[in-house]
Amino acid sequence: MKKIALLVPTFYYGGSKRSVSNIANLLSKKNDVIVVQFDSSQNVYSCSSKIVNMNIPASKFLFMKIVNRFRRIIRYRKILRNYSVDLSISFMDGANAVNFFAPKKCKKVISCRGYGDLLRLEKKYSLMLTRVDGILFNSKEMHSYYDLRHPDLAYKTFSLNNVFNERDYIKQCNHTVEQEFIDFADKHRIIVCLGRLGNEKGHVHLMKSFEILRKKLDVRLVIIGDGIERHNIEKMIKQSSFKNDILLMGYRKNPYKYLKYCDVGVLTSQNEGFPNVIIELLGNKIPVVSVDCMTGPYEILHGERKNREKVKELFIANYGILTPEFTFPCRLNIDDIDREHIVFSEAIEILLTNDSIMGRYKDLSYKRFKDFSFDVQQAEYNKFVQRIVGD
Repeated sequence: MKKIALLVPTFYYGGSKRSVSNIANLLSKKNDVIVVQFDSSQNVYSCSSKIVNMNIPASKFLFMKIVNRFRRIIRYRKILRNYSVDLSISFMDGANAVNFFAPKKCKKVISCRGYGDLLRLEKKYSLMLTRVDGILFNSKEMHSYYDLRHPDLAYKTFSLNNVFNERDYIKQCNHTVEQEFIDFADKHRIIVCLGRLGNEKGHVHLMKSFEILRKKLDVRLVIIGDGIERHNIEKMIKQSSFKNDILLMGYRKNPYKYLKYCDVGVLTSQNEGFPNVIIELLGNKIPVVSVDCMTGPYEILHGERKNREKVKELFIANYGILTPEFTFPCRLNIDDIDREHIVFSEAIEILLTNDSIMGRYKDLSYKRFKDFSFDVQQAEYNKFVQRIVGD
């Protein structure tokens, strides 16, 4: 049994933090795992492993940011020694910077959880790999992209998909839903979009595609999540001819309980890493329409990409429908339509009007979800730990 530390800033709202809590639960089945956090005061995710709180929260002042960085490095080195940690894995950029200075006796692995981060920090990762033992990507496509550009460092690169606790997820899905939502969804086909409302998530594009689709079909749109883009989405809703068919729900601690009332799930992001939301939708047997952004949607909905070609037309993939990427930034005019908006709306229309395709995807969805369950991914994570630390 190896002693493993997972370093993450917080367990506050966000897909990456939720993934770390799942990874901690998975690794703890075969190892002694601690989760070290800069600040545990706002945790919304839990895990079965011991949580060690540094109690050094983020600051908005530059001087304190610098001071906190040094404090975290010193504190983390002490924690690793006190717990005799064999392997330290860090998640998010700030945690990677702290992990870089971990003691030499401890194996160190940094990680990259999003394609946007890879583009922004690629040079930094390469410099860090001169001192750490590896970098962990959560999608094979990011892994191959990095290896192609840095073949001399390929021996230090790894990829492991995000994992999901099947039992816990099903339990959350079965929670009771408020009557207000049931009334909104009653006797309507529901399109659902889950996740943080950020500029790069493409919700404004979704609004335009929904406007096109709603002129053809009696459907409704549910958006679950909150963030800095909420104001722009509200502007778009006011412009819509179908504002009464759009429900902007804000942040929900358990968004999964609403999915049993939904028919189609969508993802419209500029970039991702390995989008949890697609797996979560599949776990509810909800067919998915996603743009073919880098990285994750193609890998989840079809499999490993055999060439570098992106989807240029509507593509009926193995486990969902993929469409061409949108153009960013998006113009805040609901009537300013591009070809990609039309194609995305057509993909949703296919699912809602073609019972054969809809039925096939529903049958395959849960099977694909199980590919990322603890039971299936356990062996891959064990191999990774063994390769870094040894027997």
